[in-house]
Amino acid sequence: MLDPSDPRKRIERDSFRKGPPDTEDYLNSFFQFDPTTNKANDMVFNCRAILTNEEFWSTMQEGLFSLFKSGAAVILYQMGLEFGFTVGSRARELKQNIDEAVKFLEIYGLLAGWGKLKASAIKLSMGHLTEDLKVTLEDNFFATPNGKKAEEPRCFMIAGILAGIIEGLLGEGYNCVETMCMAAGGKHCEFVITRRARHSKES
Repeated sequence: MLDPSDPRKRIERDSFRKGPPDTEDYLNSFFQFDPTTNKANDMVFNCRAILTNEEFWSTMQEGLFSLFKSGAAVILYQMGLEFGFTVGSRARELKQNIDEAVKFLEIYGLLAGWGKLKASAIKLSMGHLTEDLKVTLEDNFFATPNGKKAEEPRCFMIAGILAGIIEGLLGEGYNCVETMCMAAGGKHCEFVITRRARHSKES
């Protein structure tokens, strides 16, 4: 939870609120539970939301790897990519520039329970990244379900989400590779996002 004295706490605090306060219970600035309908809602996307836990995520991920072996990594990444594109596109709609959109997404990811995201400075030329984008994720929900340790990075879902977010923000294809992972003993998770088009020209 953000510290109350942190100015980020006030960002978007009231922007998505709907209805009288006595009919809605706000889980945080972006998510609410409406006791009149018994539903949780994501106020950024104006849609129904769910609360989940590590047990759910661990069971789903292990089930995919059990059934599809190494192919599960591709499935998880692609699922994240599709969702991330939606998230990035929505942030671009709500914010006037890329820097504001990134700050918005860092807070959204924190309040959604992904962990604490921090992106390096985005450097653009003609709307394209001129340098690889590095993202750190502390307390990564996707990394260590139930405290299990892995031999190598395996945060494929969030890697896809990050690639999709940048694609939604900038409108072209990106790859995301995890270079440090909490699941494999890292102090946090690190990701590097690169333009797909650039690597295609070099190959």
